[in-house]
Amino acid sequence: MVLDLDLFRSDKGGDPDAVCRNQEKRFKDVETVISEDMEWRRRHHQADNLNKVKNLCSKVDW
Repeated sequence: MVLDLDLFRSDKGGDPDAVCRNQEKRFKDVETVISEDMEWRRRHHQADNLNKVKNLCSKVDW
């Protein structure tokens, strides 16, 4: 069964604790999913910021 990542994200209305309790019964490691998702979101945010800087630099008249 595929779980929506928003279920793991409390800022998106999900309940990660409920997902953990539910998946413990199935012997699934939810903490790894949560930590990897947080890392992916952090890196995605960094990439967005770098793209903004790149776009600003391309607009500058040298």
